[in-house]
Amino acid sequence: MKVKFFNADDYSYSDRVFKMLFYQISHSEMIIRSPKCDDVNESNIDIYLGDVIYQELPCRMDGLSFRKPTPEDIAYLHIKTNLSVSADNVIVLISSNKEYFVIASVIDIAENRMDIMELPLHIFLHESNCD
Repeated sequence: MKVKFFNADDYSYSDRVFKMLFYQISHSEMIIRSPKCDDVNESNIDIYLGDVIYQELPCRMDGLSFRKPTPEDIAYLHIKTNLSVSADNVIVLISSNKEYFVIASVIDIAENRMDIMELPLHIFLHESNCD
């Protein structure tokens, strides 16, 4: 789905650890994964981001939630990137009371049972998700 239609309040994962699993520069695509853990979590949670033009994320995030960007966030990102930034393309991720930013056009959050390093290749065909 396009970022502008993403409802940040619908997603909160306080008890999960997320790590950047994959970033493909040539296609500007990224996957952040909370891996399954057989004794606790039976499924991975994958956050797919497409058309990424900027990201500032740590390698590990303990707990994760989202919020809509504020005008101050947009001003910060404009200064940081020297790009014309729209709230329709900004995702604010919150982990351990710290905020991180991604500028992208597409976001998808899905659960799966793949192996830890297996990539959900079908998600890279995101054109149908952009409407």
